Amino acid sequence: MKSIQMRGTVAAAALGALAMTGAVSAKNATQPYSTSPQQQQQQQQKMQPPIGSQEQTSAAKQQQSSPLTAAERNFLQSAAESNATEIRMAQLAEKKSSDEGIKKIGQELVKDHQAQLQQLEKLAASKGVSIVAEPTHNQQRILQSLESKSGADFDKQFIRLTQFAHERSISRFERVSRRATDPDLKSWASQTLPGLQSHLAMLKSSPVAVGEKTQRMHRRGHWRD
Repeated sequence: MKSIQMRGTVAAAALGALAMTGAVSAKNATQPYSTSPQQQQQQQQKMQPPIGSQEQTSAAKQQQSSPLTAAERNFLQSAAESNATEIRMAQLAEKKSSDEGIKKIGQELVKDHQAQLQQLEKLAASKGVSIVAEPTHNQQRILQSLESKSGADFDKQFIRLTQFAHERSISRFERVSRRATDPDLKSWASQTLPGLQSHLAMLKSSPVAVGEKTQRMHRRGHWRD
């Protein structure tokens, strides 16, 4: 009799242990797997897109949604950067130059390039192109160098830089006005070109530029009294 009771007690204990094991297993099955903070960070890093992929995705979306070629989209961005830089150079001329002629040139350049930039941004938006109207890193360095000048040195440097910037812009606009496949971009480049050419002529005819040219001719022996 005692033997039968003992076997019953053992069986009951075994059933209880099995029931507890099943409960624990069921609990573990319903709870999420516990990870350390380091493992969680690694999992998040795996889920994040690689560096640069967001920019590539944005560029790919623009390529799909924009009727412009890659070269035409690059032109719009480059034109935005050039306009922003020339506006800031002209604003420095208004602020720092003591020459009234230079100040007047600065005022005209600010007004015209701000209007040109507004047209550019409107055109880019209509073509599904996102542009950033900010100077590049190299252009920022040029602006810092110009800002460090004063007096006649500032005026000379301002004329040199704006003249060079307009020569480059004219070359680009001429190329786009001839080769652009998009009619709206081609038309805008053609309409903007005369204003840039007028700016360049104004810069070249300024007393500072004429004086610089005369000095170079003297140094090279081309000027004979």
